[in-house]
Amino acid sequence: VQNGETPARASVANSGLIPTYGGDTVLRIPRKGDPDESQTLSELAHAFMKMQYQADDLNEDERVRFVGERLTELETKTTG
Repeated sequence: VQNGETPARASVANSGLIPTYGGDTVLRIPRKGDPDESQTLSELAHAFMKMQYQADDLNEDERVRFVGERLTELETKTTG
């Protein structure tokens, strides 16, 4: 947008639905007391979106299972 380009938009998935990419997802990761957690939060956000995009071509049941498993792995990895 800043360069005058049209922003990317979500497209219809194989299921016929437009993915919303986890607007209702909550990760249970405790704060670490770091006064500047922006880097950690950015890394989590990127990991989250990567897993969502990896699941784009799966059917709904497979996508829910795949993303759920990856979210559990992400929480476990992050909380130690």
